Amino acid sequence: MLKIWGKLMKNHLILRDAVLEYESAKNRAGVVKESLSDFAIALDIARPIWLPKNDKELSKFIVTTFYPDQFMESVDFDCLVIEIIGDEKKRRH
Repeated sequence: MLKIWGKLMKNHLILRDAVLEYESAKNRAGVVKESLSDFAIALDIARPIWLPKNDKELSKFIVTTFYPDQFMESVDFDCLVIEIIGDEKKRRH
């Protein structure tokens, strides 16, 4: 099970957040990309545009950030942060 946390940030404070769970997959970045639509609905925002920098951030840090210029409409927050918070395949014993 892959748990992904999405949070809307403004002035370093969390405005709204949601945690979504997905069946684990080989390609975590692909699951996170697909989860953007679910986060858009859960957080009542437009779906952001996925850029190559998001792939790099996710592979290095298991977190990626979407800034206002990655949205097609204006937003009232500083960023959307998507973070993988649980991956049962990667769990250490």
